[in-house]
Amino acid sequence: MHRVLEAEVTKPAPANAKLWQRLFNLVVQTNNDVRPHKALTDAPLVSRRHPSARPFPTRSTPLRYPGHFNVRCESTADTFRLHHGQQFFTQAHNDEVIGL
Repeated sequence: MHRVLEAEVTKPAPANAKLWQRLFNLVVQTNNDVRPHKALTDAPLVSRRHPSARPFPTRSTPLRYPGHFNVRCESTADTFRLHHGQQFFTQAHNDEVIGL
């Protein structure tokens, strides 16, 4: 797929990011929904796709840290306070408790 993606999307390079994204989406959709795959006896990937039986939780279970950890709550600004300053962490853990 990567060889096909490179050939379709990069040569010639699109004029702008929106066109690039549109081409990328088209190649991915074709790869998943139309193109036959040898490993699937020439069936497209979409023919084997099915929803997961496991429910996806809306919020993860809070972690419990050992007593010697320094526990901080990350703000919505992707930072936490430590030693009189703000430290950047990551957007993935907004409003969650982290252990250092």
